[in-house]
Amino acid sequence: MLRRWMLGALVAWGACADSPDPADWMARLEDGRGLAELSIPGTHDTGAVREPIPGFAKTQSLTIDEQLAAGVRFFDVRCRHFQDEFLIFHGSVDQDLTYDQVLATMFAFLDAHPDEVLIVSIKEESVPYQVTRSFEATFAAYLAQAPERWALGPTLPRLGDVRGK
Repeated sequence: MLRRWMLGALVAWGACADSPDPADWMARLEDGRGLAELSIPGTHDTGAVREPIPGFAKTQSLTIDEQLAAGVRFFDVRCRHFQDEFLIFHGSVDQDLTYDQVLATMFAFLDAHPDEVLIVSIKEESVPYQVTRSFEATFAAYLAQAPERWALGPTLPRLGDVRGK
């Protein structure tokens, strides 16, 4: 029920937007607007599109690429810490997607839409397997690969400070 309502709200929002392309909706907003002032469309368990057992684990019908094109800008990414990398899981169900793939998709989108901003929530999901470092240390390693892509801090920034990130 919630899944259908969220998708319905997203479709309705997209149909009402001033821009004919929801992939660029943030470009119309002033740089001085704070992120805290905005209602950001987002998805729960963003990468959970795979459902090996019907009715269990799938929360999205759109891929991350399709969510970006539809105007989604907040992503709830659930990662299993596996051999010092992140794999996308929903509970105990592997979504056949790596965090590297998620980042590549997001970075490609931001390269094509530099006025947009993506907000990503990362949560550890499932039990770690064959790891030599903490979840936080692995996340720090991902951040270090492209530090210019991230805006981290104790306060919510203004759009102009984080466009393209």
